[in-house]
Amino acid sequence: MSLLVAVADPDPVTRSEMTRALAQAEFTVLEAGDGVHALRQVFTSHPGVIVMELNLPRLGGLELVRALRAASDIGIIVVSDGHAPTAARVLDAGADDYIARPVGLAELVARVRATARRIEHDDAADGEQPADQVVRTGALTIDREAQVVTRHGVQVGMTRTEHLLLGSLAQRIGQVCTHRFLLSNVWGGEYIDDTHYLRGYVASLRAKLEDDPAHPRLLLTEWGTGYRLAAIAPAAQRADERVNARLADAAS
Repeated sequence: MSLLVAVADPDPVTRSEMTRALAQAEFTVLEAGDGVHALRQVFTSHPGVIVMELNLPRLGGLELVRALRAASDIGIIVVSDGHAPTAARVLDAGADDYIARPVGLAELVARVRATARRIEHDDAADGEQPADQVVRTGALTIDREAQVVTRHGVQVGMTRTEHLLLGSLAQRIGQVCTHRFLLSNVWGGEYIDDTHYLRGYVASLRAKLEDDPAHPRLLLTEWGTGYRLAAIAPAAQRADERVNARLADAAS
C-alpha cells in the first residue's frame, strides 16, 4: 500500500507539479489550497507526511505546524524561501524538514521518502527495550525510546529530528559519531554529504541543552570527523555548578 501524502500550497500550478511528481513516485496524494483544509485532511484521512507551503491562507504555516505536531506524529516538510531565521522557526515549531525554494521535484520526492523512513523507524522501535534506553550525562537525562529529555529535572521541548539526532549521539555516548553515521541514521543514506544539516541541528540542540552554547561541554565537535556526546558524571556536574556559583558570587 502506497504512503498517503498531503500537499498544501495556495498556488494551483505549484501544487499540481508537486502532486504529479509524488504520484509518479508511487505515493497517493491529497491536495489542499489553504491551512484549514490541510488540517481537516490530516485529521480525516491521516496521511503519513504533509508537504506544505509556509505562507498558507486561512491558517498560517507556523500555526499549522504547531497544531499538527501537538496532535499527531505526521511527518511535516515545510517549503518556503531559504532564510535561516525562517528555517529555525519552522523546525522549532515541530517540522521535520525544511526545503528552500526553488524546489527541485527530485529532491522533494527524496525528502518525502527520507521522512517516511524516519517515521517507520520510530514505529518499529515502539515497544522495544534497547540497552541503555535511558542515558544520563551531566544535568541531562535522555530517554531514547520515549523521546523525552530533561535538563535539571525539567523537560526540554524538542522536535522529532532533534530527538533522533540526540538519541543517535546518546547511543554512542562518549564516542565520536561521524558525520556519515549521524546523517544516515537521522536523515537517510542519500543525505550523507549534507553536513550543513548537522551544523544547524547541533546548534539548535546546544541552545537548548548547554549552559553556555558558545562553549559547549556536552555536544562536542570533533573537527573534520563528527560530533560526540560527552559522558559527564553527575558528581562532576555538581562540582562544576558549585564552582560557577562561587565565581558568580565573587563577580557580584
